[in-house]
Amino acid sequence: MSPLPSGPANSGPNKRAKGRLRCELLTCELGIVRDVSASGMRIDCGKLCPAQSGQTIPLTLRAGPTSLAAIVRVAWVSRSGQDGCQIGVEFIETSPAFTRSLRELTLCCMEQRSAMRA
Repeated sequence: MSPLPSGPANSGPNKRAKGRLRCELLTCELGIVRDVSASGMRIDCGKLCPAQSGQTIPLTLRAGPTSLAAIVRVAWVSRSGQDGCQIGVEFIETSPAFTRSLRELTLCCMEQRSAMRA
């Protein structure tokens, strides 16, 4: 079973083309990745909003010692008062090799989370 949902999940509150996986241990330069799917992710950027909608930026996703370089396009930006900023990004690179590496990275997060709970 794959840790990254790949089937359609664009009904109701989940408007992504692919299902999402919560992944609190995954980070990048912009902040903490709150959830990830095969098509993109939601990032909690803290108090500053370092990107604008439509912008294309390079990121390095990290889970412990494991990392993955990605090019993303900012799909939306949400500012919420004192809580700061969240952004939604879509992956530009969606090759089978990238998707496989992303799955491995999310597996690393899941293993770390399981180890923390044990």
